[in-house]
Amino acid sequence: MVSVAHGSTALDTRPPTPPKENVEEAAKLPTGPTYQGTLGQQIFLDTPNESPSSSTDHDGSSVGKRTKRVIFSPWNGYYKAVTPSEKADGVNLTIRPLPPSRECIAMHKSILKVPAVKAIPASDITPRLILGPREKPSAMLQLASQHMAEGSRDVRLDAYQAVLRGLGSYDHVPDTGPLADNMAAFLEYVRRDISSKLPEAGTMDTELATNALKVLSAILDTQELVVAVSDEFCTFIAERAVASLERQDLPKTMVDHYMHLLARQKMPQKSITPDRANRIMTALNGLEARLKGNRVVGLKLMIFHRLLSQSKSTLVARAEEWLEYLLASMSSSIKELRQRAIAFGIEAALVLGTSAVVSQAWLNILDGEAPLEKRVVETLADRMTQLLNTKDEGLHVPRIWSIVVLFLRSRRRQIERWPHLKTWLAIMERAFNSSDLKVRIQASIAWDRLVFALELDSSTSLSLIKVIRQPIASQLERKGGDRHGRYAKQRARSTCCTMLYYAFRPGPSHDQLDMYWDCFVSALLTGKPTTTASDHEFACEVLEALLHASQPRLWDQNRANQLSSPMSPQELPCLDPRWIRHRAEKVVGLLKSLYANASTVEPNDSRWTSFFRLWQSFVRALGDASSKEIKVSMETMTAVARIVSMLSTQAPRRLELHMTLITEAVATMGFRPFIEKRLLRSSAGTTYEAAETPSSRSNHTRGALHSPVMYMLDSLVNDRQEGSHDSHGDAIEVLLDIALRVTNSRHTLLGAVREMAAEVPLDPSSTCRDRAAFWQVIARRTKRALSLPRATAQDGTMPQRLGHDYKEVVQVLSLGIRGLGSEVYPDWEALSNVLIDTIRQETCESGVLLSYAEPLSRSIRGGDHSTDDTLLRCSSYVLKHTRWPNSKEELEKAQKQLQGPQHVGFRPVEMDAVDPLLTMIADLLVSTYHEIQSVPEKTVLEFLASVGSFLSLCPQTQATKCFRAVQSGLAAWVEDPKSLVPKSNGAISLFSRIMDLWKASLDAIRSIPSHGSDLLNDFQDLLIAGFQSRHRAIVNATIAMWNEKFARQETLVYPAMLRSVLTSLRPIVDLDLPGFVDDEDVKVRVASFAAVTPDWVYMLIM
Repeated sequence: MVSVAHGSTALDTRPPTPPKENVEEAAKLPTGPTYQGTLGQQIFLDTPNESPSSSTDHDGSSVGKRTKRVIFSPWNGYYKAVTPSEKADGVNLTIRPLPPSRECIAMHKSILKVPAVKAIPASDITPRLILGPREKPSAMLQLASQHMAEGSRDVRLDAYQAVLRGLGSYDHVPDTGPLADNMAAFLEYVRRDISSKLPEAGTMDTELATNALKVLSAILDTQELVVAVSDEFCTFIAERAVASLERQDLPKTMVDHYMHLLARQKMPQKSITPDRANRIMTALNGLEARLKGNRVVGLKLMIFHRLLSQSKSTLVARAEEWLEYLLASMSSSIKELRQRAIAFGIEAALVLGTSAVVSQAWLNILDGEAPLEKRVVETLADRMTQLLNTKDEGLHVPRIWSIVVLFLRSRRRQIERWPHLKTWLAIMERAFNSSDLKVRIQASIAWDRLVFALELDSSTSLSLIKVIRQPIASQLERKGGDRHGRYAKQRARSTCCTMLYYAFRPGPSHDQLDMYWDCFVSALLTGKPTTTASDHEFACEVLEALLHASQPRLWDQNRANQLSSPMSPQELPCLDPRWIRHRAEKVVGLLKSLYANASTVEPNDSRWTSFFRLWQSFVRALGDASSKEIKVSMETMTAVARIVSMLSTQAPRRLELHMTLITEAVATMGFRPFIEKRLLRSSAGTTYEAAETPSSRSNHTRGALHSPVMYMLDSLVNDRQEGSHDSHGDAIEVLLDIALRVTNSRHTLLGAVREMAAEVPLDPSSTCRDRAAFWQVIARRTKRALSLPRATAQDGTMPQRLGHDYKEVVQVLSLGIRGLGSEVYPDWEALSNVLIDTIRQETCESGVLLSYAEPLSRSIRGGDHSTDDTLLRCSSYVLKHTRWPNSKEELEKAQKQLQGPQHVGFRPVEMDAVDPLLTMIADLLVSTYHEIQSVPEKTVLEFLASVGSFLSLCPQTQATKCFRAVQSGLAAWVEDPKSLVPKSNGAISLFSRIMDLWKASLDAIRSIPSHGSDLLNDFQDLLIAGFQSRHRAIVNATIAMWNEKFARQETLVYPAMLRSVLTSLRPIVDLDLPGFVDDEDVKVRVASFAAVTPDWVYMLIM
């Protein structure tokens, strides 16, 4: 047996067996008669459990060859060979049985079978070099150099094989220290051995040379090792390889290894000079006559591939030679050869596809004649169709297809003008419709490369753009329910992103953006492709990336060819914010459909969150475009108009989602574009338009200019969205916050709130709750503003007129009186309390009359609405909190405080301020009587009580004027012509309230100093109502007051209507009528009256 030399006892064992997949991968490569794979893969074929391919007896020139047979022992031990003498001595040769294979442990050391005739002397044993699996390259080369210095051929062979195994397990650990020195020493031995000869025959030692070339190829193929090789040696070996290929007498084995070296080397570019590259091309062309086989074809393709990075100019100059070779290899029936040709073709097309020489040579080859009177391109198309119909072969078709396209990039629109484009596109149509998922995936990748090759811009024809769009649109419309379907759709989305990536390359014109937005974005991201949640989220992600980017994104021209990761929406370039603002209508058109899907879900749903991120990107783009504007531009206002149109026409299922979009837009763009009065509404009421003045509006708009916030409030109030009453109030609060953000004082804030309340028209057709919610928010905002301190000048005076502030509040109160329902009354009363307290603190009691009661009573009296519960309650409140002025001086003082000291034209009479209240009382008394059945009785009782209380406080000097003003209203209730007042004697009843009011009125008449005929003229209507009342108590009270007030007069001049009533009553009641004279007409009327007098009248005298 052979033992290990003492010089290598400190070294580790051989490296472990490499992974199985490496062996399998090596087995797939084309094989030749003497080569079993590429160098790096052949290294892994020698395993620790196999004996290295010993070539001790191998001679490159000998005819007969002996092959050593290697056997393995399952036991980890060494045994001495038995000699014939030992057999003669009777040595017991017991044969140990082999254990089962599952119990065998792999041997770590191989055993060579030796001749049985005699043992090998220890002095003749050849030392072996064994390197550890983790040996550093520098140490490995140093040990190898020490062994090869001894000069023994067997030792050198063993050293090469050990280094080869060591390089196979090299894990690319940096070893920059002594690597260069050890590399130089080792390569000198390589230089010697690749040209060594056998001493006996004088011919080339093929075995030693091939082993040296194997090691050298492994070194030149490893980037970390090739840097340690000197330029001089690289030049030497390059020249040696070229010269060897040019030799006609070189053994095929050596030619094979030199070709492999040229195919795998990574030497510096200066070592492969253009002259050497040309010689390599010439030599490769000359090899076809003496070397055949697929392995040679594969190696030639690998050499072409290597020259692509080392001598590109040579490939350009001799394009037709290798392009024909490439085209033939891609059409090969051998799968492995076709794969190698495709790998080289894709990289060559990417690098040289823009070369006019290469592109023209490619066209010439494709247009060349082929058998059966066809063009080469037609023959290739037929071959690709055949491959598509063959199982496991169609996968290569899209890649070959893309190679043909990538070579046609030397001038603009070259592909578009290619005569065979239609034929070529038909192949890809079959690939997209293939039942094989892998083929469809490769078709999408090929389509990416087509988009890359076309260099889309504004000059690309619209018909070609539609052709590019169509297959991807079809892929996006597929359901993708199963796992394969989802993967295919995901790949289609990646291609969609690729199309957008190159269509929106940096620096496009606005015309180009318009064209590709319409052809790609709008066509691919609307309609059916956004029906599912996944499709919806993808569309939102794409638009989000296009509209805004928090950080600038790098744009890579070669991104479509980087297959390590599919294109994602996050990589898309961001569009010009100014174009987004200018084309806001296009963008909002897409947002509308996406918002319709997102507004139907919960706030935590992925569809809503993705749309909200999209919305953020959109408004940020608008904010970026207008960030440097001092005054809001027309383009910004137009974009805001598009936003208002979208939010006004969309009806979300959840109002809080609607308001989230509004608040985000205002927070991002600023509040100024939303409060400027520069929007007009269309005649249809569905769209809005920005305008500087009303004269600049289009024919489709009408009305005055208003702010966007006002229109959104109008839409919210009058077009009811789903949501609770509280959510509507919260939404109105949010919008008012936006509208009132610019104000900072009580005066300006009150004016802004009043203006907002007046500008939002309350549509009577909308529900009362909608309008009530709006007014309640307005009332609370007004009360909050009124609580702010007044602004003062530097000298401590009050510069503004207080009456202006109170007037703004009264106008808000006026809006809450009619048609909003009883639920608004608590807020109305609270606002009135604050206003009255503020007026009393800042002026006087008469200020309440002038600035609160008088204007509010005008508003109540001026309405044309019917009397309702809220109107009466508000009127009662006004009457309860209004006091009659004590003097003219007090009234004038209040006027000065309200209007300012320079105000002129004060009212000369105290009663002028009370006149509107008296008119209001009269009107409400009449309307309440006729509509008593539609108003709660409690409210009517409260109103009548407040009227009586207010009239009872009237100063005596003003009594005549006061009751003369309200007598028409009192007369309706006192006479009760429709018998609407029930006859009830309860303490708190409608009749008791009327009776109290009538008694107060009669007491007021009694207190008037005048007793003459003028008093009858002033109160004729009131007296007639009392005498003709349907209630006996009222008639008796009226008769008693008459006899007490007018009986002592000597004579009276009776008004005609009163005279007629008195004549009718005189026969049946006791009336003192001074100077009353009957006449014939009166008698006739009395007779008529007696015929129709009710029974209760006769009871009056009883």
